[in-house]
Amino acid sequence: MKHLKYFESSYTKEGEFTFEEDTVGYQSGQHDMVMCMYSKNKELLAKIDYTIYNGEVSIKFIKSFIKGKGYGEELMKHFCKKYKYEDIDFGGLSEAVAKLKRKLDIFYNYDHEKYMDSKNKHLSKDIIKNIKNISIREFLENLINLGYKEAWEIMVKSPDYIKLRDEYDLNNIAEISFWIKGSLSNDNYPNYEPPRHILKLLSILIK
Repeated sequence: MKHLKYFESSYTKEGEFTFEEDTVGYQSGQHDMVMCMYSKNKELLAKIDYTIYNGEVSIKFIKSFIKGKGYGEELMKHFCKKYKYEDIDFGGLSEAVAKLKRKLDIFYNYDHEKYMDSKNKHLSKDIIKNIKNISIREFLENLINLGYKEAWEIMVKSPDYIKLRDEYDLNNIAEISFWIKGSLSNDNYPNYEPPRHILKLLSILIK
């Protein structure tokens, strides 16, 4: 992501509006930023306060100083020419900002669930279907669909439990469910890739 040179103001003009972006603070790697929109008469119409940290843009608030004119939306569209809409974190939304975001979602043809799924680096549930051992496959399916506690309760009551425990490290196998999309046992961040030992274990089970 390209950024302006911090602590230097950036000015642009589009039609009847002028936009100003500037850094207003810095601490521990976080840049506190502001972008303002002015009329041709230099009247402040709308303002965005936001932060940039590790390349991530997070909006603190959006404010229109003249209501009902769509100035907040106009400013956000200018803002999104610099920062990609789908990468912006809107944080906790007020009712007014939530309403604005719904309009922007339509304008940018943005579906949050589809976008997050496209960024998800975890494994598809379908990969479990390729595991040869039926009991192991069912154990992982229960971990995915029922959760960790319930799956283990079913496993230890299984007539195959002792045999499976002696043949496999069931704790390691259970860890596979931590990296499956939609798994109830998965609390890893979607943008984290499955570790190599998980992929290696899966390849052994699928052979």
